[in-house]
Amino acid sequence: MVDTGSGSREFRVSAPELELLRKAASRDEGLLRLLAHPRSTAGGGQILSLDRSEAERLRDCLTTHLAVTGFHKDYSLTDSGRMLEELIDRFYTP
Repeated sequence: MVDTGSGSREFRVSAPELELLRKAASRDEGLLRLLAHPRSTAGGGQILSLDRSEAERLRDCLTTHLAVTGFHKDYSLTDSGRMLEELIDRFYTP
């Protein structure tokens, strides 16, 4: 995360992470708009610019998606569950 000084923060995500973010936010048109046009980086990653409230909304959405899809029947994390946990941590804005 990079603080841009304008109240917005920049978050770097990979292409698979961006797809998972879009899947998790699929029922929230506002979040989907925020995820629609990330800035590309030279290394193939994507940059999302979000303010604190947008990042919190995204974290809430990711947490719900984790609870619904992120665990096996024995409550161990799935691969996407691990990625969701990492994204939830990454989008934390103190």
